[in-house]
Amino acid sequence: MNFLAHIYLSRDDKLLGLSNLVADKIKGKQYLQYPKKVQQGVLLHRKIDSLTDSSPIVYKATQILFPSYRHFSKVIIDMYFDHFLSNNWEKYHQQKLHVFTENFSDYALANKTLFPPNIQRFIERLVQHQWLNKYRDLDDLKLILLQMEQRIPYNSNLSNSVTELKTNYHYFEGLFFQFFNRLNSIL
Repeated sequence: MNFLAHIYLSRDDKLLGLSNLVADKIKGKQYLQYPKKVQQGVLLHRKIDSLTDSSPIVYKATQILFPSYRHFSKVIIDMYFDHFLSNNWEKYHQQKLHVFTENFSDYALANKTLFPPNIQRFIERLVQHQWLNKYRDLDDLKLILLQMEQRIPYNSNLSNSVTELKTNYHYFEGLFFQFFNRLNSIL
């Protein structure tokens, strides 16, 4: 899952959500240097990633993309699933998405000093560019994928994956609901 899903799956515990969000930047056992709640967020992130990586539903979703995008297929599916979560937010949360993300962003900025400078810069960019609100619109999603593509040293063509999303929209959306509802119920 991607940023929005990781935060959502932290169940309105903002510190758990912030820790869950930045967990990829905390390697190995470094998480043990942090307060208990941060440790729990990192471990929750790893559990979500493990459940996602081992899911037959996610595997099925990646198979359409794999011939064109190889190992980036899982990353793209993560982005697709955040798109579907943001577009169906009201089914999962009582707060409007923009209110939820604004409150979370304020909290993240106020608490970024819990983390080292590289994670602080990540939090600042996330908030400044309003990444959590960019998944809903397909043009914004394409822009995010283009920005990722530009950081890769070879031609990954990630931004073109929005074409596959449009072509197979209902298929991917159905897989999202199957997977996310299951994940949501077991966490």
